[in-house]
Amino acid sequence: MVRCKACKEPIEWVKLSSGKLMPVNCQYVTVVTDGGEVVRGRTPHWATCPFAESFRKTGEDESEKAPA
Repeated sequence: MVRCKACKEPIEWVKLSSGKLMPVNCQYVTVVTDGGEVVRGRTPHWATCPFAESFRKTGEDESEKAPA
């Protein structure tokens, strides 16, 4: 099982249609869209991780920003 480097919660990686990988929480959630459609999916991990800001790219050296 893969875990977030910062908060240690279990995550999975999903390949987006763009080809990029996105970390997501493992549990599925059900939501209703504004159009009334019921869909099932997963929450991006950056939406719930308390350390998400430390992984945002700002042009700095990533090794300097990662939490200890």
